[in-house]
Amino acid sequence: MGKTPAYLNTMKARINEEKEWVQSYRNHEEEQHQSMKAQYYRELSEEERQELLTKLRTQQAERSRQIQSLPFSRDTMTQKARRERMEKELDEVEKAIAKLSKEVVYIYKDDPSCKDWCKNGALKEAQETALRRTGQFETLTAKRR
Repeated sequence: MGKTPAYLNTMKARINEEKEWVQSYRNHEEEQHQSMKAQYYRELSEEERQELLTKLRTQQAERSRQIQSLPFSRDTMTQKARRERMEKELDEVEKAIAKLSKEVVYIYKDDPSCKDWCKNGALKEAQETALRRTGQFETLTAKRR
């Protein structure tokens, strides 16, 4: 009476084997993801980020000074084109400064074969890292479950 039927023990063993297989599969996928991540994108260190910001701010000041030193009178086609080119360069520098001013910055390889994957992976990783640092990631993942 107090004995568990053999078929239940067999089923329990099969379920445990399947759980182990699923866990090993998840571990394998995670290892592959980590190796791909290391190969295609990484977090920019704080020192690198600050160094780039300093250089970009210097470029920004130089471009602004150059634009302000251009004469306003007698704008020829060449001068207009030069002013537009310099303003475009200044806009690009300002956009780069805005990107690097974020708390977490990931950089990725600009490989045409996997550009979208790299970009999306780096973006997702940056968002998760920022949430982890603020302590909101665990709350977010707990809500998803």
